[in-house]
Amino acid sequence: MMFSCLILSSENMQYFVMEISQLDVPSLNTFTRRAEAIYDENLAAYIKIVFRRPFGKIIVRHYHSQ
Repeated sequence: MMFSCLILSSENMQYFVMEISQLDVPSLNTFTRRAEAIYDENLAAYIKIVFRRPFGKIIVRHYHSQ
């Protein structure tokens, strides 16, 4: 569930930033910066989850093989 939520939120924030940035409305800059921060946070969490899975399996397999 959390994995899907990270992906969905990241995609939504990326889309929001792309669309709003094209409008060039100064009053929306605060929202755009917040959306970029949310995107960065979710992307970092996603990468952390994705990389942790394979490396965790490799470490466990290596540990048990010795």
